Amino acid sequence: MNKTFQRFAAAAVVALAACSVRPSFAPTLAGSAAIRSSSAAGPANHIYLANSFMTKSGTVTEYGPAGTSRLQTIAFPATALAGSGGLIAAGSKSNIQEYAAGTNTVKRTITQGVNEPMALAFDGSGNLYAVNFAGSRSIVEYARGTAAPLRTISLAAWPSRAVAIDAAGNLYVGVYDKSAGDVLIYSPGQAQPARTIPIPHANEYDYPAAMLLDSAQRLYVATNYGHIYIYEPGATAPTYVITYPDTLNSIALDKTGNLWAVGNGPLVEYAATNWKLVKSIVTGGPPIQVGVDGNGNVYVGAIGVLEEYDAASGAKVRSVTKGVGTPIWMVFASR
Repeated sequence: MNKTFQRFAAAAVVALAACSVRPSFAPTLAGSAAIRSSSAAGPANHIYLANSFMTKSGTVTEYGPAGTSRLQTIAFPATALAGSGGLIAAGSKSNIQEYAAGTNTVKRTITQGVNEPMALAFDGSGNLYAVNFAGSRSIVEYARGTAAPLRTISLAAWPSRAVAIDAAGNLYVGVYDKSAGDVLIYSPGQAQPARTIPIPHANEYDYPAAMLLDSAQRLYVATNYGHIYIYEPGATAPTYVITYPDTLNSIALDKTGNLWAVGNGPLVEYAATNWKLVKSIVTGGPPIQVGVDGNGNVYVGAIGVLEEYDAASGAKVRSVTKGVGTPIWMVFASR
């Protein structure tokens, strides 16, 4: 494994476990806040966790609707995870495997262009994007069901785990170096960014940690040092800035448009009407991931526990510990 990536990942696990060191690398899934399926199988309410290969030998675990029980565990050292409808894609240092949701049968294996992806994402057409951390650093696009690269984008800066795709197929990628953090936006089929959004940063450790788009195509960019910047479509300056009480790990939108966030602090909810704080909830473990399923249930993946919360009241509905290690990714799919 690439030594730089290994040190980076190891530092992430230590920082997340301690939840007291600032700054920390915040592994997140961006752009997956409430993936909904258009298939007959119903809403995307099966939960998939990728447990860190640094702490649990690398597994992908599936839980049923409402997180009631562990349905299956796939032994796979995932560095990235993505879900879309009835598909799950898991990436490792040398390959990407795709599964039909609810099975452990590999539908597709990709090796060309795979170099320790930090993030994976599906677009609306089912094309898959891999954001490679190692080697020359690149983004590789694969057409639905194929294993050969369709497009390769070279990156000069280090990619973060923040990636999202809008309704028009434009690709948003968070990058950073010692001087700045930016979001690069690529038009479909293009290898050079159409535009760049400069992200305010405190220092070299303050970079885009999570990113998503809402139904109105507003862009939400969460930085590692606890700021969430909200941009109207096409804007390069934020309309709103939300300050989280510590470093940030993950963000998600619920079905009302309210924003949920976790980091080295509580689970918090912000109102879509004015972005003011609605709730602050102390979770049962150091929170790493937050997600909302197709039915609007809110989940927190923490070290050793998966928790479900009622979005309206904030009350904890249930906790599941079986199969949960250090969940560096959380996605949803329909069986």
